[in-house]
Amino acid sequence: MIDVRQNGIGDIVVACWIVHSAAAIGERVRLNPRNHRTVATVLGVSDDCLTRDEAADWSQTLGIGHQFEYRQVDIAPMSRFDAWSYSLGLPGLRPVRPPYRETPEDAAWAEEQWHKVARVESDADAPRVLLFPDAAYSLRVWPRAYFIDLASQLEARGFAVAAMAATQAAVDFMPCRWWSGFTLGQTAAMAARATVVVANDSGPSHLASAVGTRTVAICGPTDPAIVFAHEPNVYGATFGRAALPCVPCHFSGARGYRHACESGGCQGLMRLDPSEIGRVVERAACGFRL
Repeated sequence: MIDVRQNGIGDIVVACWIVHSAAAIGERVRLNPRNHRTVATVLGVSDDCLTRDEAADWSQTLGIGHQFEYRQVDIAPMSRFDAWSYSLGLPGLRPVRPPYRETPEDAAWAEEQWHKVARVESDADAPRVLLFPDAAYSLRVWPRAYFIDLASQLEARGFAVAAMAATQAAVDFMPCRWWSGFTLGQTAAMAARATVVVANDSGPSHLASAVGTRTVAICGPTDPAIVFAHEPNVYGATFGRAALPCVPCHFSGARGYRHACESGGCQGLMRLDPSEIGRVVERAACGFRL
């Protein structure tokens, strides 16, 4: 059983992958998603695998979940999916993508919003890029000015660009159409209709990739090889380790993480140029392997 007490949307998404992957080999993993039950529903977790029962806190108990993952970083790094599966007694589990369950209402809403993004009728077939400039943890957020530059660069190249966040303050600076205060179902529907999603290592990057959309996850302190190894739709964009050896540290002091990073921000994120992310988005939109 996975009881996600204090974690975010991204962790629920990974847990949904594990539930479906376990079911594929005849194993049953139950999930308590706490306040994010909608995420599990959108990703096809059946009622018999959902529970409100409590178990050991997934993030705080040694030997399971996050604690097991972070202990392994400086010993024998494992992907998050593998580490969590191992902690459940399911080593070697093969990732199975959750089935996306969309309501007609969310589908209609998303179709209408994307239609508004096209500035003129000729833009209707332009590649769609959906940006999520926010994250629950400030240390994982690519600078606001970089998202602005990226949006401007992509629109100049003919992309249909939109942005979403939970709050208006997180997106009202964007030079493109944006939305805030939406539901998780609407988020998934918008992402499912995008050509490419660009987000921080955050809930939206996990959700967008899970529904099948190519996703550029901008990573600073987090290691894409740990966080997104189970997800072939994700390109983890990081600043070169040769130029900045501490990236990605995955919050390990042995790998270069410092408490000063919490106040000053991740240098890896600050040095990751919007033009480089723009080139990655162009390759992704053309269907090239990332």
